[in-house]
Amino acid sequence: MSDLLPLLKALSARRARLYTDMRAAGPAAYNWNPSPAEWSEAQVAEHLYRVERGVLVGLRVNLKTMKPGKGPGFFSGIRHAMFCTAMRRPVRVKAPVKAVLPEPAPDIDKLERDWDGLSAEWGELIENFDPALLKSAAFKHPIFGWFNITQTLQFMIEHFDHHRFQLKRIRESAAYPGNKSAA
Repeated sequence: MSDLLPLLKALSARRARLYTDMRAAGPAAYNWNPSPAEWSEAQVAEHLYRVERGVLVGLRVNLKTMKPGKGPGFFSGIRHAMFCTAMRRPVRVKAPVKAVLPEPAPDIDKLERDWDGLSAEWGELIENFDPALLKSAAFKHPIFGWFNITQTLQFMIEHFDHHRFQLKRIRESAAYPGNKSAA
């Protein structure tokens, strides 16, 4: 579906940039935790992957019962705007479900392979998405409720961008490996 492809490409570009930055920093940096209670860059990456995978699984389930014209409801746009507003702030937000929490030490080589495969699955879903379902309720966020497919892809981009604040905090820490002020 050509209307959705730019959103998917934007998400893929963000993922590629994250991996480029992590590879350039090296394992000591991307596995470094600012504190025992905080995530490393690798854990942030795994969290982002788990969210994308969970959304795709939810979409596939919902596609079985989606009907043209059965939208996410009148307040969907308001809820989506509230979500976007929250994600554009550098505040910490607790993950709403445990399934998206990362492992203590993710294997980023495996994660990258899995994420590449997931990206291909997203591409296939978008390519075959029925245009009649564009306005239909597609994905239910655990807090913000139903979104249509466009809002869902925008949600994933906003969510990814929100974690840029977290990555910036990690990389700017004085103790971050390779940080010139850490030496």
